[in-house]
Amino acid sequence: MTQSEIDLLITCPKNITSKRFSLRNLDRSLHGVLDAEAIIEEKTFKFKVFFRQSIKLEEKFSVGLKLLTNEDEDINLARYNGIHEHTNKHSDGVIFNTFHKHFATESAILKGIKAEHNAKPANYINFKGAIVRFFKELNFQNYHQFLKHFEIVENENENSNQLDLGF
Repeated sequence: MTQSEIDLLITCPKNITSKRFSLRNLDRSLHGVLDAEAIIEEKTFKFKVFFRQSIKLEEKFSVGLKLLTNEDEDINLARYNGIHEHTNKHSDGVIFNTFHKHFATESAILKGIKAEHNAKPANYINFKGAIVRFFKELNFQNYHQFLKHFEIVENENENSNQLDLGF
């Protein structure tokens, strides 16, 4: 998969196809999954959107987009994470301990490491902020109806930054 194909899958318009959603308590964390799809040049792509948040430490969370493939392994295209130390050890060696975003890269896939390993600091400040940014920046068309499950009331006047895939 080329970087331009990866970028297209991350930024293309997507629709959530799940009819219902719930957060479950598993291993001291809240977990939830939504199904989604996108149609690009008459081809349908299927995705899973996943949510995890520690019940004890609210700043430990992950919101992600997984491409479902017909191959052995699905590909995580993006992850919006909470605070924990992260090192970009396979590229620039940058170490940080803040909210951060991961995006899949062609080079990571070719190296045989996690597609979305490298990360960069993010400008959201909590789980709810990460969810809203994730849905907006990854171009979900019908996400508003799912915000109530997270007790999120979106501010329509908020200006979100453009998605930055560069590392």
